[in-house]
Amino acid sequence: MNFLAHLLLSSHDDEEMIGNLLGDFVRKGEEARYSDAMRRGILLHRRIDGFTDRHPLFRRSRQRIRPGLRRYGGVAVDLFYDHFLAREFSRYHDIPLETFALRVYRLLEAYEADLPERLQRVLPAMIGRNWLFSYREAETIERALERMALRLSRPNALAETAEDFRHHYEAFAEDFALFFPDLVAFTRQERAVLMENGTAG
Repeated sequence: MNFLAHLLLSSHDDEEMIGNLLGDFVRKGEEARYSDAMRRGILLHRRIDGFTDRHPLFRRSRQRIRPGLRRYGGVAVDLFYDHFLAREFSRYHDIPLETFALRVYRLLEAYEADLPERLQRVLPAMIGRNWLFSYREAETIERALERMALRLSRPNALAETAEDFRHHYEAFAEDFALFFPDLVAFTRQERAVLMENGTAG
């Protein structure tokens, strides 16, 4: 899953929410420097990603991407799903997306010194362009794919998955609507396990 989903899935706890966002930026073994709640968020992030990658509905979404582009399927579908989450945010959270996004930005600014350097570098753009709120617009997803493609170390065709996004838009939306409740239930269960057993891994 992408930024918005990870943040929402830990939105009851500020430090866990930060940790869940850090999962893509912190290597295994580096989580020890963070608080218990942030470590729990990091571990939860990794479990969420594993569950997502194995889920039949997420795999079905990946198959909707043209064969020559499927190597980028996981990254692309993560972003597509954040779009559908943003579009239907009121179904999954009791505060408006715009308010939620502002809360996240304030939180990230408060913890900026603790954030990995890579996340610190993208933070001004995330806040300045209001990424989380702008995910509601399909055009934003296409621009995000272009930016992500430029950040990859080798020439790639990630941005071309935008055509698949447009072509199978309603099918991706249906996959997400069926998938996300399963992810919410899984996250609730895994958080309970981590809180009971500690955050050793």
